[in-house]
Amino acid sequence: MHDTSITLDGHHLTREQLVAIARGGVRVRLDPDQLARVQRAADFLADKVRCGEPIYGVTTGFGSNADKLLGAHRVRDELPGGHPQPRSDTLLEELQHNLIITHAVCVGEPFAPDVVRAMLAIRINTLMHGHSGIRVGTLQALTELLNRDVVPLIPRKGSVGASGDLAPLSHLAIVLLGGGEAFVGGERMSGAQALARVGLAPIKLSFKEGLALNNGTAQMLATAVLALDRLGRLLDTADLAAAMTLDAFAGRSGALREEVHALRPHPGQIESARHVRELLGDSTLLDIAYHLVPRFRTWSAQAWSEPAQQALGFDIAWDWVPPSQRHGREAFYRRFQPFRGGKKHQPQDAYCLRCMPQVHGAVRDAHAQACRVIDIELNAVTDNPLIVPDTADTGAIEQQVISAGHFHGMPLALAMSYVKAAIPVLALAIASTISLPEKLIYNASASAPIGFYWLDHQPVERGDYVLVRVPERVRILVEERGYLPANVPFIKRVVGVDGDVICRWGETVSINGNPVAGAEKADGLGRPLPDWQGCHILTEQTVFLLQDHPQSFDGRYFGPVDRRLIVGRATKLRFPWRKHEKS
Repeated sequence: MHDTSITLDGHHLTREQLVAIARGGVRVRLDPDQLARVQRAADFLADKVRCGEPIYGVTTGFGSNADKLLGAHRVRDELPGGHPQPRSDTLLEELQHNLIITHAVCVGEPFAPDVVRAMLAIRINTLMHGHSGIRVGTLQALTELLNRDVVPLIPRKGSVGASGDLAPLSHLAIVLLGGGEAFVGGERMSGAQALARVGLAPIKLSFKEGLALNNGTAQMLATAVLALDRLGRLLDTADLAAAMTLDAFAGRSGALREEVHALRPHPGQIESARHVRELLGDSTLLDIAYHLVPRFRTWSAQAWSEPAQQALGFDIAWDWVPPSQRHGREAFYRRFQPFRGGKKHQPQDAYCLRCMPQVHGAVRDAHAQACRVIDIELNAVTDNPLIVPDTADTGAIEQQVISAGHFHGMPLALAMSYVKAAIPVLALAIASTISLPEKLIYNASASAPIGFYWLDHQPVERGDYVLVRVPERVRILVEERGYLPANVPFIKRVVGVDGDVICRWGETVSINGNPVAGAEKADGLGRPLPDWQGCHILTEQTVFLLQDHPQSFDGRYFGPVDRRLIVGRATKLRFPWRKHEKS
């Protein structure tokens, strides 16, 4: 039987393995040698606690309460005395329990199961280093959540990152305690029910185990790894699209040549050029005289009789066909001979075709740089304080439990910000080869559903989205403040039509006496927004435009608009491959 398990030891987890775990169906095993190290660190920590040593987040409070010993006076008052008394184990365990339940405060839609599975695997792997003080039993319980496909419900919003993913990881850990919520087999239930469903029991946390479970970068790292996996596939797809475009336009291969890119040897650029060359290896159109291409496309699949050949009068000289394009097609090419000496009319291919390796390659380099950071983080220790029992070089007891800052998310944040800036660049290499039909528009503003809309000139009714030009009275303000580029219409929804009474009193907008929206006095930068007061009765020539988004710049600021400003009715297009797209 094929082994679908992956062994975690804290040192050798790869991005590919993490993606496989995230997709489900892969069991995780714990390396026995590393488990022994984990237990030694836990025993070491327990000894330090029972000796009364002040340890951040274990025998002291958190954050600004770090100078307070649990259940005693301030640490700075006790340290000069020299001998703090041991604290109750129960009190110290309660501290860890309370840390988890007080930090499980995220909001919003839950992360997808693949993200949560990846978070579980990352946290298990970092704890396997044996520098966190967690007990083997607690680590095994966390592993069982993953292996029995218990997926803690973790809302998306709430992580700061500068202090690690405290809130998201608390939602992950709270299920171990029998709290929170989780999915089992796709069914949402309480954490206690989820544990019972798979035959597990809630656990009690010991010294530092709350911190060990919630202090780290597992959430941002999980989302980064999965995003980079998708970007890797997207890069290959972009190269394929570029190759198909070059083939369709009968492009030149010179801009892809190896010796050309050796002159500017960025690794990503070289790789994209190589990949596209490989994809175009069997092309029969590349480097062919451009004005011949329509004939080749039309006739290549047909067998022509001798009379037909004579009527057409074609017999292309074989010398015109580049060696890389011959592929045994001598008979086909020699049938045509109308353009002796013919060459392409253009001296070079379109900008977007020639620059494809440079553009795609720059994104590949951003992807590679992020992968280097992520590969380090996957096998790093990211909580605090650190248990370092092997500091024989100093011999100093106080340096065996060290407070540091490995939880900080800045390395990941900068790497992924680079990737975030790079991803849209992929579209630049394709955009100038196509143009949208006049009736197809794209909305990028968050005030209306983002995506493609089909424009028509059907009568506009209440509830319809419309593409509308900015009213003259606010056009200059909109352009100067950068709400929209000059002369760009926007998409808004019609909520008021002929006969409706539209009023604004103060900041409240109403239709036929029913409050429907509130207006802001200033925009996000504190600049005053346009204001109108009173009531208007709409006519056949006017409509009122309003969006649900509270920050939409719409009729609440410029009042009713003339129907003649409407370019057309806009219908949101839905694509079957975007199942979760909102209308």
